[in-house]
Amino acid sequence: MAWTVATAGEAILFSGLTVMIGFLGLLFIGIPIMTSYAIGGAVVVGISVMGALTLLPALLGALGLRVNSLRLPWIGRWMVPTASKQGAAEEQTGFWHALAMG
Repeated sequence: MAWTVATAGEAILFSGLTVMIGFLGLLFIGIPIMTSYAIGGAVVVGISVMGALTLLPALLGALGLRVNSLRLPWIGRWMVPTASKQGAAEEQTGFWHALAMG
């Protein structure tokens, strides 16, 4: 978990700061509505980045292996076990695998 936060967390932080800088650039336009958009957008992005770096890893750590245990009926067709595209002997299952394999 720590390695994931260290690597993906850097990408989240960098992209969030980039978007915040873009929003804060709107402050220099001098139009009041753009100033409101700039402040609002920067605050929303800041809160989102903080949540992605703190709340999400804590939530995933607390859920552990139960993170993918919820069965949703409308995605049942994607939950069907599928064979690996490379013809490996082991079966790959789960929603995310089926979605990735198309």
